Amino acid sequence: MENPYQMVGKRVRFFREQDGLTQAELAEKTGLSDNFIGLIERGIKHPTLETLDKIAHALEVDLSELFQPVTNGQENSVKALAELKRILNKKNFKDGKLLLALYKTICEHNVS
Repeated sequence: MENPYQMVGKRVRFFREQDGLTQAELAEKTGLSDNFIGLIERGIKHPTLETLDKIAHALEVDLSELFQPVTNGQENSVKALAELKRILNKKNFKDGKLLLALYKTICEHNVS
């Protein structure tokens, strides 16, 4: 069973990856070290509320969102978006726009 610090760490990692940030980039935005961010994400370090507030602000989420559990669907979405980003980075601008338009169409069709 996860302890609360591991749950918060998973949320920090989830939002960081969702934003496409590295630990070093998040550390720079918060004024913390990238090593400390990694320890928080693994639930090893126990950050203060002030530190979590800095992280939430840098990730542009409400502090309360760091205390919600990560669902499998959310993890899968982040992985899919990361893969899409890797594919788009390998394409030229015109192909990237076409792939993005296709992706949007698929998403709109699945919502209906």
